[in-house]
Amino acid sequence: MTWLTYTDDEVTRFHPEFESIADEVLLRLGFTGRFRWDHHVRTPGVQTIPDFVLVEVSTGRWWLVIEIKRSPASVYSDRHQVQAKGYADANQNLYVPARARYFAVTNLEVSLLFALNGTKPVRECRVEAMEFDSGRFSSTPETIHKARLTVDLVTLVDHVLSTTTPTFSNVWPGVVRTMMSHAHALTDDPMLDLSGGVLPRVVSDYFAGGTNEAPKRELLLRCLVAEYLRGILTKYGHKSGVVSLPALRRDVNQAANIIAGLQAIDFRGIFEPTAPALYRDLAKVPTLKSDVEHYLSELMSERVAQLATRNDALELPDVLIGEAYPHTVQNARGKAQTDPELAALLSTLTIDRVDAVVLDPGCGDGALLSAAYDTIRGLGASHAEALARLKGLDADGVATKIAALRLTLKEPFAVDRRDPNHVVLGDMFSSAVTFADVDVVLMNPPFKRYEAQDAAPIPIALRQHFRDAITAISGKVETDAGQPNIYNLYVEFVIKASSPETVFGIILDNRWYHNTVAAQLRAFLLKECEVLAVISYPHDLYFEDWTIATTILIVRKTNPRVSHEVHFVRTNDPRLADFKMVAEALRGRTSYPGDWHVNEVEQRLLESRSWQHHFSKTMTQDFRVGLATLDALFEMTRRGSLAKEGGGIAVYEFPFRRTSYGPRRRAKLAPRTSFQTISGSALTPTQDTALRTAADRIPVDLRGYAVQNSDQLSAYKITVADVTKDETLETPLQRTPLVQVTYFSERRRTWDVTLDAAVTLIEGDPDGAAYTSLVDTEVGLNETVLSRRELWNALREPYAGELIIPRKLRVGHRVHVNPFVYDPSGRQVRLSSNFISYGGCTAVDNATGLTRECAVDLIAAYLLSSFGQVQFEMEGYNREGVLSLEQHQIQKIKVFDPRWIRSGSRSTILAASAALPYPVATDRDPRTQPELQALDDLFAQEIVAHTPTLDVARLLDEVWQTLAEWREARRP
Repeated sequence: MTWLTYTDDEVTRFHPEFESIADEVLLRLGFTGRFRWDHHVRTPGVQTIPDFVLVEVSTGRWWLVIEIKRSPASVYSDRHQVQAKGYADANQNLYVPARARYFAVTNLEVSLLFALNGTKPVRECRVEAMEFDSGRFSSTPETIHKARLTVDLVTLVDHVLSTTTPTFSNVWPGVVRTMMSHAHALTDDPMLDLSGGVLPRVVSDYFAGGTNEAPKRELLLRCLVAEYLRGILTKYGHKSGVVSLPALRRDVNQAANIIAGLQAIDFRGIFEPTAPALYRDLAKVPTLKSDVEHYLSELMSERVAQLATRNDALELPDVLIGEAYPHTVQNARGKAQTDPELAALLSTLTIDRVDAVVLDPGCGDGALLSAAYDTIRGLGASHAEALARLKGLDADGVATKIAALRLTLKEPFAVDRRDPNHVVLGDMFSSAVTFADVDVVLMNPPFKRYEAQDAAPIPIALRQHFRDAITAISGKVETDAGQPNIYNLYVEFVIKASSPETVFGIILDNRWYHNTVAAQLRAFLLKECEVLAVISYPHDLYFEDWTIATTILIVRKTNPRVSHEVHFVRTNDPRLADFKMVAEALRGRTSYPGDWHVNEVEQRLLESRSWQHHFSKTMTQDFRVGLATLDALFEMTRRGSLAKEGGGIAVYEFPFRRTSYGPRRRAKLAPRTSFQTISGSALTPTQDTALRTAADRIPVDLRGYAVQNSDQLSAYKITVADVTKDETLETPLQRTPLVQVTYFSERRRTWDVTLDAAVTLIEGDPDGAAYTSLVDTEVGLNETVLSRRELWNALREPYAGELIIPRKLRVGHRVHVNPFVYDPSGRQVRLSSNFISYGGCTAVDNATGLTRECAVDLIAAYLLSSFGQVQFEMEGYNREGVLSLEQHQIQKIKVFDPRWIRSGSRSTILAASAALPYPVATDRDPRTQPELQALDDLFAQEIVAHTPTLDVARLLDEVWQTLAEWREARRP
């Protein structure tokens, strides 16, 4: 039995073990009493909390921050190193002055020491010779392991206390950058491609950088990895030794010999059978041969085989993927590296048998396969048995080699040619047969939001390739209606290609469980699978560098049982849990950890509509029962549409004070949707300045009130100052009483002669004409690109209603009252797509003096209270910490009808609402906000007076607790 496992609770298991050894370290150094280890230190103004800090007792000054992780993969993860660096960055003033700000990451197996290095990234903060490998939980006896770790930490802490200015090491990033630079300069040649044509061209072009770039990288990557593995075999005393491996020389034939020697040991996932022949054949292309041999001389000078004996040698796969695929490149392709902790949770939840065959059909650098290996080993399999159970596919040859290398390095001392390798180059959509014998599919498919508008849209031909593959299995595609995210097709394909009873663990962008374009995906899952669990966690835990909010989806391909219950699970930090306990809870064998919130819902009750609200259990004091929705209290509702379409017409919708009026636009040929144009080159600074100057000269009489962004509003009740920060175009012709009344509508105003006249008026004004002329000549927007009614959309936009709700909220909660609407002959307000408005409030009562204006103020007050806020959190969705709301979600929010509020309570409630700070804080527990509590208490009394079965104290306690939980999960 091992003393720790990678799935153990980090805080209750890893932290005490570390603290015990760390105290022994201070004792051995003779520093007990002079220094202490502080656990989970909280500092004023800093939200992040380091695991351990080495503190000088007499001064309280910091010397070292240590972040504890559970696996070597987490220690080597760029993200977790950045996290540890963040603790040192945020608390620099607490360190000893004039000394290095040290920080370290360890999982008690491997430990790495860093120090802040100016503004340089974390990989350039590594301290020279401060990498330690103390043993393995699975193979090193506990007493030996702990003894080694103690010695290693003595060395690390002694260095921190004795070295004022550290020497920094940047070994592996430099090695990889050299390889990348040489690869890019190589000449293209078809002979370099050893893929054997297994990839359709449309797949390789998009995911592997084309048929030219990838083979060049692989050509030099094999050389680098071959020399690296020579050192690894030496470091770990491999049983075969390295006697048969020749030393590296500036000779492609010698490179071939080394690769052939390594193939005799194993490494089949890294070196293709024909790889040695390729390097010998380079003699036929003298230029290539010369370039490769020049790179070999660089490898000799870098002494990679010797570097591989360093304690940080196993970090190379992470450095390779980070340097080969920077975040910008991954983001453009919709790829996001899977965090090791998230991968460990996913594999633990889905793999429950030692003999389970696990497939990652888009394995990338192998993070999910690595976690699956650990899970299978933890269930009792040997190294070879675990490898035999893993299968991986990826369309990127470089990535598959890194994945294979990652698995090989799990036990480098045990590499054997009999070990299987099932990580191969391939296209999952061309490999349906691969799924036949699989028990578990793990997948982190590409995230492509608004893909038609991003820098690397999915080609039409590639999407059709995906569709054709699905059709070949089932005769139809079921999840590609509208404009769905590309992961719809990934999920549909893997489920259709797999055998019954296969379990799927999939990481998906949060939009899948709530938005309308994913309704087909939800309907498909309900029809084809038992949905076992949907697990939600804060956005910033796993994909912070990619700004993605994700959830885990776990399903089993089978006919859903009538009584089957789906677990909707929320946790504020899954990293702190014992993953095995969570897995047992999912399988119904125990309870979830105390800080995991689960709501079990019968699958037959789920629909294709949003599942967001299922994350909350039914409240025992459910104040929403019997309440009306906003739609029921207003005559009309509309999402603003100024600057909505993204076709470039915002230069007419919001022309003033812009920093950019480009890019240039040209007509998009059919088929196109309304407002679509084709983007061209960016405007020059001179052009942007000329356009802004011309816009500034447009007279006030041709400007209309508008609101573009929520942060430009200064109070809950909007003012003239608010609506003149970002004005729109509007003419006096639109303000006549007969015309103005037509703008109070849910739809854009129909184009007519009045609007033709309005355009003529703008273009007839000297300053208006100067601006429109520049838009025509510099931006390229005119009536040959878009029709008049499209180009002048600003003139058709309806007026906002009396209640305005921002669609996106982060720090601060707010709704707004629009007082301009109460003067129908006065100037009115138009909105961008960042807002939804409600108009024509019907919740009036003339008999008691409840006017329309008072009713709207009371509705706004209710929405500002915790009773409104908690519904915003429950019905909206977490988009990287931003609470994002669509119209269909706001429609579900229930409102306490103002007519039910006792007439004597109205003024008191409105006074309490007016006393709220602007905006209402969302980064604080509602129980710490006295103004909010006062308003909540008043509403609670009205609610209980209307529904006597509820209790004021219990109602408030439950609402505040629920709101605090949702806010912590979102982490605004």
